[in-house]
Amino acid sequence: MQYFRCDCNNTLFFENSLCLSCNREVGWCPVCKGIHTIVPKSDGSTCTCLNKTCGAQLIKCHNYLVHNVCNRMVEAEKAATAAPSCNPLCDYCRYTKVIPDLSVEGNPQKWYRLEVAKRRLLYL
Repeated sequence: MQYFRCDCNNTLFFENSLCLSCNREVGWCPVCKGIHTIVPKSDGSTCTCLNKTCGAQLIKCHNYLVHNVCNRMVEAEKAATAAPSCNPLCDYCRYTKVIPDLSVEGNPQKWYRLEVAKRRLLYL
């Protein structure tokens, strides 16, 4: 299994959205293709990938921001041209055409597990 490192040197895994050691937010950067610390700008519009070789401007996938079933980011420049008024879906979440009724008990957890499995299957 591939793993990554937080800026605090803690091990990060494929599903992490938070470092369990320093509590910093982490996410999948599509530019440098890894789980890295992300820092939101003061206005909350975008985040910056803190990978030393990257520094990409990113926004959270809609399913990360709203439902917390994803940990992927979308390049801010691409997102602005695609849908300037809302957070777009990442490359992985675009494959999901129907989501379960989230008002039904247990469905949010089932959806999360489905999304984790899908990302593992599609990971290249």
